[in-house]
Amino acid sequence: MGRAPSTAGTLLEAGLAEDTVLIAFSSERGGNSEIYLMGVDGSSPVRLTDNPAYDAWPSWSPDGSQIAFTSSRNGNPDIYVMDADGGNVRQVTRHSARDIWPEWSPDGRRIAFASRRDGNFEIYVVDVDGTNLQRLTNTAAHEDFPAWSPDGSQIVFSRVEGDDGTYIMNADGGGPYKLLDFEGFEFAWSPDGERIAFGSDHEGFRGIYTVNIDGSDLRRLSSTTAGENCPDWSPSGTRIVFASWRDGDGEIYVMDADGTNLRKLTDNEFEEEFPAWRPVATSTEITP
Repeated sequence: MGRAPSTAGTLLEAGLAEDTVLIAFSSERGGNSEIYLMGVDGSSPVRLTDNPAYDAWPSWSPDGSQIAFTSSRNGNPDIYVMDADGGNVRQVTRHSARDIWPEWSPDGRRIAFASRRDGNFEIYVVDVDGTNLQRLTNTAAHEDFPAWSPDGSQIVFSRVEGDDGTYIMNADGGGPYKLLDFEGFEFAWSPDGERIAFGSDHEGFRGIYTVNIDGSDLRRLSSTTAGENCPDWSPSGTRIVFASWRDGDGEIYVMDADGTNLRKLTDNEFEEEFPAWRPVATSTEITP
């Protein structure tokens, strides 16, 4: 299953000091979509996966030691977990339908994801070892892009083809309520739990937005109509990394949380997206 070169270990040894850590992302620079690591300034990119199948949607464990991702290496998209250096790849879900968009729970024990195993996309959670599968949503609509609140008590998600909008529910699937009257994509909860970043095309183009968790103070951060998505917060909550097509190809950018101070981290002719900022661990004793 291909292990990353030793330079991955060199990057990881940089430590967990606030925002000076790492960003995982997917890139097609090797001919197909694979998971990479790079420094927060875009330096020293390292390939973690090496498989002819599609590998994307990285999500860090809360202690920064592992990455969940989606891969089609066994014929259809399933959820996998690997160590942060690309080693020790384990398959978490096994189903003939599509299991995509994994999001690690703040306690490190579960992974939320979207699946079509019941005909339409619904939100599920599963233990990291693949046991204790639970379905959280059960409607005729499509529900996807789950993201946990920092305290693990709630999950934000999108719903389309049936009372479309952005919703928040309890972590057990109960108490869903509509946050926004339009669909969002690729949600990320701020570290302080007060705001949610997301992509949306409700203004006619896909841009990056933030909103308070009560639905107030909606702000568009994107300064282009070229298309931007996949936002993720820095551990301090002061910056947001995201993918943008403002220069033609998908590239990774970072900006301050108010949309200012834009910087480009990758620059090539290949599609690169789904950036995920490595968290600053609050404990080294998290046990999946």
